[in-house]
Amino acid sequence: MKVIVDGAEHQFLTLLEKMKVNPSGWIACTFPFSQKIKHDNLIERRAFIKSDLTKLRADSTAFLEKLRIMTNDLPAAQLFHFADNDIILLCCPTNEAQQKQVRDTLEKAAALHEKGFADFGFLTKELYVYQKLADHKFLTQKRVASYEALSDDSVVESLALRRKKRDEPLILVVEDDRFTASYIGNFLKEFDVVIARNGEEAIQKYIEHAPDAVFLDIHLPGINGHETLQAIKCADPDAFVVMLSVDTAKQSILNASEKGAASYLKKPFSRERVLNTLRLSPFIRNSRGILPIHTGR
Repeated sequence: MKVIVDGAEHQFLTLLEKMKVNPSGWIACTFPFSQKIKHDNLIERRAFIKSDLTKLRADSTAFLEKLRIMTNDLPAAQLFHFADNDIILLCCPTNEAQQKQVRDTLEKAAALHEKGFADFGFLTKELYVYQKLADHKFLTQKRVASYEALSDDSVVESLALRRKKRDEPLILVVEDDRFTASYIGNFLKEFDVVIARNGEEAIQKYIEHAPDAVFLDIHLPGINGHETLQAIKCADPDAFVVMLSVDTAKQSILNASEKGAASYLKKPFSRERVLNTLRLSPFIRNSRGILPIHTGR
């Protein structure tokens, strides 16, 4: 029995890549502890994020130990404990007796949780599904890190002071499309610009840099723009956030406004519109830096 905790994301992905040659016989069982915590609930209880995450880790670790004992004799068994607290068991029975042993053991393990919690799969048929899951684990690893950043009171409480002390305006652009990120970045050459490729990175970089303004795409992998906005405003109610989207649906705009967005830009947009939107930011307008915006006629 092999138990992988440190670097589980990398080792799981590497093992699946090796299995491409011959995934025959391998069985996977997933225990998604990460589903026990919902983004909205966690953000609304920011003061309890640290304790909620600690409890979830303790619960998943305790189950990991039970699972290790129950599956210790399974053929080629490997347990992966990910940063998001999910647990995946891989094993490879080679005969009918071992297959029955695996089936009986996994049924007992699944019975320790509510019905439907555990998911079983055969890599021969579902290798691509598990490869996509492995890729997603790197994103959920960042999600946990973003929640941990939100729970750091001393850093979060210093956001306004750090922003005020900065000499020049800093803009955070959250965009998973590299072309669009570069497009916006070219409009903001006069500013210090930080790029985030997803909502998880955006939350961490917001808390790290305390930007004067944020351009935030709604459609992001992982945590979407609305959820990212919710987390940023939870950490900093004064945050100046402009939502970006090709979607002009009234409900989407209304949701962004209700969650505290300062403005909404439809793609594609002009340099003048981007820069003039920045005029609305009180942090840039009142900053000691020079706002290089001209409204040419």
